[in-house]
This record gives sequence, structure tokens and C-alpha cells, in this order.
Amino acid sequence: MGITKYLTEIKKDFKVYGMRNEEYEAFLYYENQGIK
Repeated sequence: MGITKYLTEIKKDFKVYGMRNEEYEAFLYYENQGIK
């Protein structure tokens, strides 16, 4: 998935979690709201 290309930028504003078996099947994200 292309998410890893932008993960550093995404993590500045969002918490990102993934669910996988052999490959990532789903992502959950929510806004940091100032929490780093």
C-alpha cells in the first residue's frame, strides 16, 4: 500500500494502526489533537 510513502507526514497529525494477516487488511486512524 502507498501509505508507507507518506507515513512520516501522516503521523504528525494522526495516530495510525493496522490490522493484518499476511498483508495489511485495514487501517484505523484518528486525529492526534496535539498529542505526540
